[in-house]
Amino acid sequence: MKDQQLDEILRMARLTAGKLKGTITPEEEADLAQWVARNKHNHQLFGEMQDEEYRSALLADMDRPDAETALVKMRARIKRYEKRRRRTQRRWRYSIAAAMVLLGGGASYFFLQKKPSPAPVPSLSVSAGQQDILPGRNGAILTLSDGSRITLDSLGNGIVARQGSTKAVLSNGSLSYTAEHGTAGKIGYNTMTTPRGRQFRLVLPDGSRVWLNAASSIRYPTIFTAGERSVEVTGEAYFEVAPDEEAPFKVEVNGTTEIEVLGTDFNVSAYPDEPDIRTTLLKGSVKVTGGKENRALVMRPGQQTVVAPGEDISLLKNVNVSRTLAWKEGRFEFSGNIRDIMRQIARWYDVEVVYEGDVSDRAYGGAISKYENVSRVLEMLELTGSIHFKIEKQTASGRAKITVRP
Repeated sequence: MKDQQLDEILRMARLTAGKLKGTITPEEEADLAQWVARNKHNHQLFGEMQDEEYRSALLADMDRPDAETALVKMRARIKRYEKRRRRTQRRWRYSIAAAMVLLGGGASYFFLQKKPSPAPVPSLSVSAGQQDILPGRNGAILTLSDGSRITLDSLGNGIVARQGSTKAVLSNGSLSYTAEHGTAGKIGYNTMTTPRGRQFRLVLPDGSRVWLNAASSIRYPTIFTAGERSVEVTGEAYFEVAPDEEAPFKVEVNGTTEIEVLGTDFNVSAYPDEPDIRTTLLKGSVKVTGGKENRALVMRPGQQTVVAPGEDISLLKNVNVSRTLAWKEGRFEFSGNIRDIMRQIARWYDVEVVYEGDVSDRAYGGAISKYENVSRVLEMLELTGSIHFKIEKQTASGRAKITVRP
């Protein structure tokens, strides 16, 4: 079975769980509906997955000593049954359902890469009187062209601002812009900023859609003039650019890197506390210019450019797109050392992170919903047996503190 097909199954697993839990977004629900309608097998499987007894029976039938082993077995089972799908349709459907229960049903897994160890009882410590830390949520601050600021997560649906001939409209956690018919109007610039612990969606004046991750910002005009579409980004954002051959779309990243597209889907990560700027392409084609020599590279889907300070731009092929887009689809999908992982946790849960003792550079991997409380995420990491955490009450910075130690 091709990895692309497997990735689709795992993604549908997560969307099915979101549908059952009521946490699915409108865009995700549309994707799930399209998958269900694709053929009768998908439709029947989705119907069965609504039955709690059916899901429980599948879980009971899966002999899994730990989550990592279950994941490996599940992936192998799906690939093996795909080869015999025409002869053994029932087993094929069972394997997909098992995947949905394991990953879509809220299960999670973490492991210490290349060095498995017995799973001890987590020793997570929460200081007295300190409640658990809740996950981030939808929210952003909109700065208008006149400098006034609007906190979007405190408003209901409707018009939030009028600027010349354009209206900024809030609808179900997404901000969009509409221009009054027949008026050109003066161009102003808005900035959407997501604080730590917030994320938000934006529809630009040309219809391009943007998902903004925590601790990020995007600056853009309230009207795009003919032949020109340009925005500025910091932090992390995912773009679905509306095609327009007459007006290339440009993204300036941290003032050092430029991305130029005609119509495409891509992700850019450019946090100031990360070692580089990474652009990952999902669909279409983009040209990325940056690096020491300010060189330009044209990307294809599944590729990623890396721009690090003082170094030339580089191109990575066949990257893990699922991992790159995990934040947008409501989960953490880690692969790296504990400091890499904790930077993501700090931004989403808005916490301070400190380290005690010799915290190694061992590589960890794993996945879990980003809508779990932070204690759940840390407990799963502790199951590797090589790292421990302590959650303390708010510090002088106003944030809760997580101490990481061996």
